[in-house]
Amino acid sequence: MRNMYVISAFALIPVFALGYAADDGTSAPARDRVFDITIINTFQCPYATEIMGLDYVDGENALTFASNLDDALYTCNANNGTYISALTLNYTGNAHPFGVCYDGNGYPHVNEFSGQKVYWTDYAEWDYYPNPAGNKGSGMDFDGTFIWETYSTEGVYRFLPGGTNEEYYPANDVGAQMSGLAVFPFNGNTWLMLSTHGVYLFYFYEFDGSTLTYIGADDCPLELDQSYGLTYAAERGTFFWSYTIGEEEWVAELDLGLDDDSAVIPMSVGVIKAAYR
Repeated sequence: MRNMYVISAFALIPVFALGYAADDGTSAPARDRVFDITIINTFQCPYATEIMGLDYVDGENALTFASNLDDALYTCNANNGTYISALTLNYTGNAHPFGVCYDGNGYPHVNEFSGQKVYWTDYAEWDYYPNPAGNKGSGMDFDGTFIWETYSTEGVYRFLPGGTNEEYYPANDVGAQMSGLAVFPFNGNTWLMLSTHGVYLFYFYEFDGSTLTYIGADDCPLELDQSYGLTYAAERGTFFWSYTIGEEEWVAELDLGLDDDSAVIPMSVGVIKAAYR
């Protein structure tokens, strides 16, 4: 989740022919309820062929998401999905995007599921750096200092923008192909919310600065076919989640009750903001 001023619209290049094929997992952990998850709102974005990785734009009431088949990052109104702008992913090689997050300068970083690079842009030109997760990364988020990224069925990476200072943390309790990742402050620590493509659960981990601890998993709050991106909207205290029902792409805003008695532990809020210029 990042703060930035909404980017201006760019022309989109023709639709790419290759869609995303998830490597679905087949196992799920024993579960204890973590949060009382409710759906606040749902919407679609008919101008986009896909809605994959997500990042909320604090201060703009906007949501940015990746569409592989359109080779674009779209930004939309977070209340109803209304189109705001699109940024064409016209970097060399034009690999297949999934995860997206803004860094502290408001620059987007985009991973690819068919290569081993993270692309980023200062809106003048595209550049890239080696992806610590190789070609097994999906969901991404930025915690104000580090980028977090899922790694296959196995764990998560944390690294600085540019790919340096990488650290790997196992997430063995998931046991399925991870898709979305959201970072949020809770109980005085950093928490991760993870989703998977084919097991319809949200998994929660707590990070105390050195150790990543599994807390539990909650059911997705509706019937679906594929679960994709996640992001935390700090100024709203809610989460956004992308998923499919049949051939339809959807976004839901979720309330986990972080600020009331339904949460496991009282929340300690630490909102990170950074302005894009």
